[in-house]
Amino acid sequence: MSGFKAGSVVRLRSGGPKMTCTQDSDPDNEEAFAHCQWFAGSKLEEGFFPPRSIVTVDENDEEK
Repeated sequence: MSGFKAGSVVRLRSGGPKMTCTQDSDPDNEEAFAHCQWFAGSKLEEGFFPPRSIVTVDENDEEK
């Protein structure tokens, strides 16, 4: 499993908005969750996600 760096742009494997990881994650700790933030319209949202549920995306990709 690979870790995510603060500033990484990610998306849930199942789809959804682009999110930004807010801190480095530990690739050796399978129980650690990635803290991510994203905008829903003009409202800032945040959540914690299992690293296996998110993937890195290209910042230039179009929203799906």
